[in-house]
Amino acid sequence: MVRFMRMLACMGLMVGMTSASALAGDCGCEKTACDSGCATACQTAPACAPAFQEVECTVMVPQTVVEKRTVKCTEMQQEERQRTVTYYERVPRTEVRTREVCYTEREDRTREETYTVNVPTWSEVEQSYTVMVPVAETRTGTRKVSRPVWSEVEQTYTVMVPVAETRTGTRKVSRPVWSEVEQTYTVMVPVAETRTGTRNVCKAVWRDVEQTYTVMVPHTETRSATKQVSRPVWSDVEYTYTVNVPVTETRTGTKKVCKPVWSEVEQTYTVMVPQTETQTRTRMVSTCVPVTKTRTVCQDQGHWEEQVVSNGCNAGSGSCNSGCNTGCNSGCDTGCNSCDSGCGVATTTCKVWVPNVVQSEVEYTAYERQCVEESYECQVTVCKPETRTKTVKVCEYVTEEVAYDYQVTVCKAETRTGTKKVCEYVTEEVAYDYQVTVCKPETRTCTKKVCEYVTEQVAYEYQVTVCKPETRTCTKKVCEYVCEEVPYEYQVTVCKPETRTCTKKVCEYVCEEVPYEYQVTVCKPETRTCTKKVCEYVAEERTRTCNYTVCVPKTRTEEYEVTTYDCVAKERTENYTVCVPVCVEKEIDVQVCRMVPQTVTQQVPVCGGCGTASNSGCGCN
Repeated sequence: MVRFMRMLACMGLMVGMTSASALAGDCGCEKTACDSGCATACQTAPACAPAFQEVECTVMVPQTVVEKRTVKCTEMQQEERQRTVTYYERVPRTEVRTREVCYTEREDRTREETYTVNVPTWSEVEQSYTVMVPVAETRTGTRKVSRPVWSEVEQTYTVMVPVAETRTGTRKVSRPVWSEVEQTYTVMVPVAETRTGTRNVCKAVWRDVEQTYTVMVPHTETRSATKQVSRPVWSDVEYTYTVNVPVTETRTGTKKVCKPVWSEVEQTYTVMVPQTETQTRTRMVSTCVPVTKTRTVCQDQGHWEEQVVSNGCNAGSGSCNSGCNTGCNSGCDTGCNSCDSGCGVATTTCKVWVPNVVQSEVEYTAYERQCVEESYECQVTVCKPETRTKTVKVCEYVTEEVAYDYQVTVCKAETRTGTKKVCEYVTEEVAYDYQVTVCKPETRTCTKKVCEYVTEQVAYEYQVTVCKPETRTCTKKVCEYVCEEVPYEYQVTVCKPETRTCTKKVCEYVCEEVPYEYQVTVCKPETRTCTKKVCEYVAEERTRTCNYTVCVPKTRTEEYEVTTYDCVAKERTENYTVCVPVCVEKEIDVQVCRMVPQTVTQQVPVCGGCGTASNSGCGCN
């Protein structure tokens, strides 16, 4: 449409230019006049001066107009039709066929075979082993010894004076009596036996078998069908709904209240009253009992002796100086007896104590503590129950009903109206094409390898160690204890209390470190040799006759049934929908471009004439 309007505009412009050129001419001079003898005159004529004038002309202008036209169009309408469709069904059919079957028959045979037996051989082997031998060693250590230090203390004590009594009693003594008893016991002695057994061995036998099988070969077909499509259509629907609006109400109710009521009640209660009583009880008293013991005492029974001691003086001194050695005890003279002017050797007589230590057994009295049971009286506080009465205030609660107001929120139903969008699905039928894969049966043949396992029994020998019982006899020593009653006498000491005063030696122990020697048993390794019996197995070949069974393959013919399927064609009628084109007339709006006349004012050049040419008669208008 746009190209058509542009073409019309160009045509109108060309028409206007053509009319303007027709009005203007060639400066008023015609070419025919100049072609003749006026050519010289035209050539020598002066140029025409340009002149313009306004001219009204009519121009065709394109204008778009909307018109209504009746148009024929094709619409698709759905039409139901029927058609006959051929389909195939698989019908089973049983056939009897013949085939050759391989089978095996067992056949007993005999053969000789060589086998190896391990024979045990015993030999003596010398072995070395290490033994940890205990060795006693003497070691020196230091230990803390408590040394007693005695001091005399005067004490008052109660002495239980012992009175010895001799009593006679009887006691049971177990005396061991040994006797030899002969016992019988059973020992399981291992004995090696060779046994023969059979075992099943599976042997694989392969054969080729031809098999027929049916394959369903797929073929693709294109079919047409219609499907129903649901298209949603939305619409506004006005509906009524009920709303529960909460409303507050004041209501009156009654509630039960407990009111306290006080009353005085007389109660009886029991009180534990303390009372002092004098009771007699027993207690254990520890007393010191004198015991006479013996101990070894070392006494120095030495004596004093007079001995002559030589004193040496320094040379060059006229008198004895401090360089002289006395060599004496406190009983000796401290100076030299006499010295010459030359200070020779001087002698001194001193008293020397010669020790003589003598050990003797001395008796002494030691005190040992003994516990004695005695009775005594003491004051004890005992609580005795006493019944009393008192008045107590008791609170009892009385239930009363009291009225009260309370707020209740009640929901009241209110009907309201609203608008909601409802979607309804409109069902439309749409045609479409789809691919269908149809399987057609096809019979094929293949050769297959079949493995059959044949069971054979193979004989073999094996070693079994069987334990056989053997009865043996041994003699054992059995100890039996015999109870005997033996009379014996024993001393009983009865102690009587007696108060005494004595000077007691109190012993205090002072710890000292004293070296001592002790024995330690240390285990040292020692290598020893022993002889052991070692069993070695020597392989020995032997021959035996074995019975075995061989499966001999044979062939036989047999019949078998095979089920095959035949494809049988059948027809059925089905309905389908087709879209049929229908020609329909419709009125539509069309935009049409019309040429409308329009008056336009234009400036057109005008020629005023050639001055010389006109005078000379050159034919200029």
